[in-house]
Amino acid sequence: MFLRRLVRTVPGQVRASAQAFRTVLALPRVRLVSAASLVARLPKGMVPLATVLLLHQITGSYAIAGMTAALVAGGDAASTPVQGRLVDRLGRGLVLIPTAAVHVAAVAAVLVLARDGAPDAAVAGCACVAGIGMPPVSGSIKAVWPQLAGRDHLPAAYTVESLLQQVVFLAGPLLVAAVTMVTSPAVALACSAALVAVGTAGFVAAAATAAPARGTRPNQRVPGAWHVPAVQIMVCTTVLQSLTFGALPVGLAAVTAAAGRPDLAGVLLATLTIGGVMGTFGPITTASRRRYIRLAGGFAAALIPVAALTSQPSPPALLAIGAALTAAGLFVTPLAATTYVMIEKATAPAHRTEAFAWLSTAQATGNAAGAALAGILTSSASSAIALGILPIAVGLTAFIVGSRLPGTP
Repeated sequence: MFLRRLVRTVPGQVRASAQAFRTVLALPRVRLVSAASLVARLPKGMVPLATVLLLHQITGSYAIAGMTAALVAGGDAASTPVQGRLVDRLGRGLVLIPTAAVHVAAVAAVLVLARDGAPDAAVAGCACVAGIGMPPVSGSIKAVWPQLAGRDHLPAAYTVESLLQQVVFLAGPLLVAAVTMVTSPAVALACSAALVAVGTAGFVAAAATAAPARGTRPNQRVPGAWHVPAVQIMVCTTVLQSLTFGALPVGLAAVTAAAGRPDLAGVLLATLTIGGVMGTFGPITTASRRRYIRLAGGFAAALIPVAALTSQPSPPALLAIGAALTAAGLFVTPLAATTYVMIEKATAPAHRTEAFAWLSTAQATGNAAGAALAGILTSSASSAIALGILPIAVGLTAFIVGSRLPGTP
């Protein structure tokens, strides 16, 4: 009975969601602004891999390459909230364009220094500056969506936004792989810098007419987004959720190697993204604390069999893990969209970009912590224990939101 009802309702839900997305994308200048933001954000998925490939090619050391990539991510995560607050205060153009220029210049310095055999510390320092100069386009576009889509279309608009995030981290590494096969990692890194420059300039220009920036006056004192309790709570829960996306690559690499199929690690990881894309077409409803708890609970429950199946690595277990990850991915996109809407509801335009920038920092922090923790636990215990912490962490977010988030259900 349940399956028959599910089969009848799913096609209708998919059609309704697709129609909602078409409506959002048909709004004035939405396609142009979102496309420009996508171009500007693709380097987020390109720079880490391109940096590792380039530094390993030159130094022969994965330790140096990994440390340099970590400095890029660390610089980006540390600077994003400050940049977001400056965007709220000064406007997009006065912040995004100069930061993009810093990023491009720092990447150029990395390429020149690496080519000339400069000390590793000098290359790493410039890489850190490149991370600091990564423009906060992700937070900016999330703050722009209410102006682009309006209140009635905002849940669908933020679902589109969460899908764009999936595209960034799926397409970025693929672009690096394609460019590297044809030319070299240096060219891939240079291409990413060019995308930052072109995409950021295009986003600022497109958003200027579709959603004019509303910076605060210099003498106007506006409390930072971090002073909003809902922002603090959602940032903390985002860190916990993002442990999943940092730990999975490490844990899946270990379990596929133990099963004798190390080549399938990337395929298994891709199933989570496939599920995320499929989840985009689920029911689009008003974001609420109750909806967040349901989605986080579903995400946590779907991660339990992933951890359990890794205890006995085998080809059939890998197939089952892929299916479980696809099911888990169904919750990722709507959960992200719900988070965006809740942040938008809790903040004023005067500090909204900063609030979304804090989410970007939380994601980067959770990714890094998840990778480090999974590496330690996989080496000292097992991949099953490393991945076993993930449903606990995600389930904890549902408890935190249910018990601590202010406002209506």
